[in-house]
Order: sequence, then structure tokens, then C-alpha cells
Amino acid sequence: MTQPQPDWDSLADANFLMRRRLIEHLNAAVGAVNLIDTPEGGAKPADFWKSRAIRHIMRAQHLYEAWNLLIRYKAGHHVTRTHLFRAGDLLEWLASETYQTYSPHPDHDLLLIGNRETLQEALLLVHSAAYSLGPGVRLHTQVKDDRFAFRVRYQAAKPGAQTLADLLEQLVNDWRTESAAYELRRAQDFLQMNDCELTLVQGDRCCELGFSVATAGNARQQPAAGEIEVEDDFDITAIVRDEDETQPSGDDIRARFSRRVQANTAKTTRSDK
Repeated sequence: MTQPQPDWDSLADANFLMRRRLIEHLNAAVGAVNLIDTPEGGAKPADFWKSRAIRHIMRAQHLYEAWNLLIRYKAGHHVTRTHLFRAGDLLEWLASETYQTYSPHPDHDLLLIGNRETLQEALLLVHSAAYSLGPGVRLHTQVKDDRFAFRVRYQAAKPGAQTLADLLEQLVNDWRTESAAYELRRAQDFLQMNDCELTLVQGDRCCELGFSVATAGNARQQPAAGEIEVEDDFDITAIVRDEDETQPSGDDIRARFSRRVQANTAKTTRSDK
């Protein structure tokens, strides 16, 4: 009996999205350990470098776990790993992964219900894809009707599709945005695992890709009913978060997640020679 062959192109796309980030976190962890009790480590105590190493190892583990759960889910396995976590933890994680700043807000103490590892991957993929769709990318949050909404807004570079399905078809048919279509489809998969839905909203001045997650109260105090309905801007201006880490510029953010962008850059480089 002939065994079915894997879809190697899809595996290559998934591998690219995972591998670079995984290696970056592991290298950062090893680098932190190597700086303990050395002149290069400056005056920082050993516990500082140990904490940094542990943080990067945990992020690598969460990355692997999210994609492992997705593979099992798409293979037909029943995957349920729901827990409570702060909305602010997810937002701070996104800022760290994209080398940007995070501004806390009282609403970010709300507890969300879902799988954090898969939800944060979905948010990162939507945020990354938006850079292919137009300039002015910003992340907004809103709390309403016992749900915490993540809204990634951007200015459409060309006349936008009216539905998410139309947008995905439009992106797939253009090699310059094909990788964004892959990111959005995987984001849909991660969200489906959490009973969430990716939506597209067309506005007069901007477009919005977003989803919402059920809430379970406040991590510090239980708010009174009807008190929370605040929209908050999450600043995505690229800045240096750690004085002893070299961060890429905002222009590099999109390239971190696009295999297509790097392949085309390599082609251009070869043709210039």
C-alpha cells in the first residue's frame, strides 16, 4: 500500500515560521548563561542572566507547544488545553516577540479563557500579515460583552476585499502577498482551536483584522457589570526594550516572518551581481 506523501511546501512554510524564532530564543538563552560571572556581563548579578535564560527557554517551549497542538488538531485529535491568563501577558509577549514597546492598561488585567500558546501565535500571525496588506499597522484592544477583542488595523494599499474569504483568495493569487495568506490561514486554525473567529472589517480610512476571546473576570478585582467598555491603543512603534540587546528596526519586523520576502531578496541580490 502506497503511503501518502507529505505536503512539503506547507511543511517548509511552517518550519520557516517556527525555526528562526526557536533558534533565536535558544541562542539568547545560551548567550545569557555564558554571560554569568563574566566581564561581558557587566555588573548584573547571576540571577539576572539566569532569569533571562529561563524566559527564553520557556518562550521556545511555548512556540513548539503551540504548533504541536495545531498539528495534532489538524490530524483529527481532540485537543483541549484551556486555562486562564491575563490579557496583558499576551500583549507583553507580542511586544517582546516583535521588539516593540508595551503600555499597560487596567483592562489588561482581565483574565482570558483559552489556550495562551495558540492564541498568542494567532495574534502574532495576524499582526505580521497586516504588514503585507498596508502601512499604518496598529493593534487596538476593546472589552465588551464579556469578551476581549484584539483588532489589528492597517491602511489598505489597494482596494480591499469585502470578506475575509475574498481577501485570502486575493492574497494567494499574488506572489508578493502569498505568505500573508498562509499566516492568516494558520491564524484561523489557531483561533478555531479556541472557539474564536478571525474577522475582516472594511472602514472608510482603514481595514481591521480581529478576533475576540471570552473573559473570566479581573486578575486583581472583579469589575461591576457594565463598567468596562474602553478602547485602548497598543503602541506598536518599534523601540529598544533592553539596553543590552540589539533590536531590529521596524522595517525588519515583516521580514522575520516571511519566507517569500527572504527568497525574493536573495533573488534580487543574485541578479545584481
